[in-house]
Amino acid sequence: MPEPSVRVRECTKLFDMRDGYPFARNVLGFSDPSMAWIEDRWIMFIGGMVPTFRTNIYSFELPPGAPVTSDQWRPSPSGVVSARRLRPIVAQPGRGSWNRCMHSVCFARGVADGETVERIYHAGRSSETVLNGRLPYRIGYLERRHGESWRSAPAPLPLHGPGLPSVLEPKVEYHDGLWRMRFLTIPAAKPGSEDPAQFRIMHTTSVNGRDGWTTPEEWFGTKDGFFDSVVVHDDNRALMAITRDSDLEGRVNNPPQGVWLSEADGPGDPRPNWSRPARVFAAEDAGYEWTARGMCAPSAVWADPEHETLSVFFAGAPRDRTWSRLAIDAVRRRRLPPFPSPVYFTIGRLDLDVGGSSDLARLQ
Repeated sequence: MPEPSVRVRECTKLFDMRDGYPFARNVLGFSDPSMAWIEDRWIMFIGGMVPTFRTNIYSFELPPGAPVTSDQWRPSPSGVVSARRLRPIVAQPGRGSWNRCMHSVCFARGVADGETVERIYHAGRSSETVLNGRLPYRIGYLERRHGESWRSAPAPLPLHGPGLPSVLEPKVEYHDGLWRMRFLTIPAAKPGSEDPAQFRIMHTTSVNGRDGWTTPEEWFGTKDGFFDSVVVHDDNRALMAITRDSDLEGRVNNPPQGVWLSEADGPGDPRPNWSRPARVFAAEDAGYEWTARGMCAPSAVWADPEHETLSVFFAGAPRDRTWSRLAIDAVRRRRLPPFPSPVYFTIGRLDLDVGGSSDLARLQ
């Protein structure tokens, strides 16, 4: 049998919450990156958690023209307050707002009301900290039009309801005149990541990406255990990168972790036209401590003009996360110990050689 055409080219750690960030002492951790090519450079929109455990959205960027595989990520100048302080791209929503804490970001550019707009879809909740385990998640977005600043939508999208009590992890693309979203729904009683057996990924479309969403249909059910799915395409094919929920809490009998790929002729194909997902990266067996407990929140982009390399950015869960051990190790290295936190995560990039024709069936 021929060798599979998909192989791991490189897996690179970009940020590690346990090490802290010399450029951002006022942010504890970054998570859920989303890539965007804007004007002449790559931009990374990413969720950030501050010492009060509230979350907001920040911006990093590469030098003009640098490839997305570059490691020269730096905070966007507009977000730099001082040498060690960053500001988010929008002010923190007020107390009681539906999106008081924002995360699970996804950049998308498309047409709404006859005008090209940029949006950052995100999950939000009205709690004072992202650690709240009771209130449900909702999905909304920030929007920016030409010459304007980012503005937050005043209300969440009308996606939750009977059977969809808590919705999060929006992954949105615009093509063929439609905004297409896949999102996660979980029981309202478990708005965190406690039970992967309850996860379902739904799919819906809208002409303007604001309202008029079609009735959500299930793309992945509770038996699949998937948490996120993002689509990238060219003129010849579409690839869907899929992940499970990374294990931040230390679950017992955690399901296999990593990245799966599925393929279809086009990004708007219905679910039956996509190939069965094939795991192309096994996180627990790959030998990277900093993502050994899995990855989630993928953002996939082509890394080369030939569309043979797919770069998948993600939030990872490290194996070593007990604060006492991390503190002792830091002291031995003559460094400050990390901030005590119930969770620690990393940011990484997985480069996959998918060839000119991936033929994922050979991996199944």
